[in-house]
Amino acid sequence: MSIQISTAQFDLGMTAIENLFIEEFMPYATGQDIKVYLLGLKLVLEEKAPTIQSLARRLSLDPDDILDSYRYWENQGIIKLIEDELEPDIFYLSIRNVYLESNFIRKSLPTSLDANPYLLEVFHEVDQTLPVILSESERQQLIPFLQNHPVAPEMVAMAFDEARKARNRATKAINSLSYWISHGAETIDQVLELKERLNLRAMHYKQVLSSLGKPYDQPTAGDKKSIDRWLDEYGFTIDEILSKLTDITLRKRNPSMAYLNAVFKNEFEGAEQPGQDDTALDELFRKRR
Repeated sequence: MSIQISTAQFDLGMTAIENLFIEEFMPYATGQDIKVYLLGLKLVLEEKAPTIQSLARRLSLDPDDILDSYRYWENQGIIKLIEDELEPDIFYLSIRNVYLESNFIRKSLPTSLDANPYLLEVFHEVDQTLPVILSESERQQLIPFLQNHPVAPEMVAMAFDEARKARNRATKAINSLSYWISHGAETIDQVLELKERLNLRAMHYKQVLSSLGKPYDQPTAGDKKSIDRWLDEYGFTIDEILSKLTDITLRKRNPSMAYLNAVFKNEFEGAEQPGQDDTALDELFRKRR
């Protein structure tokens, strides 16, 4: 398949868009953010003095959405937003100037990026993975994290590969790395093992809720904490838990998670006797509370 362009027969005007915007910023922005940036740029170049309100009307968006998009572009370093009591002033910056100034500063002032071979190796590994290499702002965002957590370059590349379509891929990648490290995963193999455990645990959550007659509910934080306790602290297998839940729901309709916690704790401590009836279990639950 080829992509071609026909010759324009009429001149209805054109908007100059910097290639750096298309290559470095557009792939990771949402459709809304791109529309806001481009329409604002067109109107600025035409000297039509766009406002937040006028852009909102043109794009059928809420003014707060327009402002959120401009805040996103400000975080990317390509516009300047000056807050005002009535309406903020927005300045489109030359992306070429931003890029050149950033590179000049990097070359003029020694940084950890220049001095640390480990960081260079990480950035090279990530750049080999992504269709669009890391921007300077993304590298600077990543440096402090890597200085505190010098994980394997391949692990950083995996985090960015998973975040490649995110609105702010550097932030998402750092969040993933933080989560993996907090769960003791500091190599690719350990990350894969962690993901496998998380997938299995998610299936266990669903099995428990289905057993309780809630197959379409999402587990709450309290549900997860309770089920984790039964599996990890009390040492029950998922089959033992499901069997116990079947027995409980035959006797008691819609038992609360607090009630189930009392029952499983009671059984773990060896206090439950064969044939214990609902009255005894209810009394036990009241005592546990």
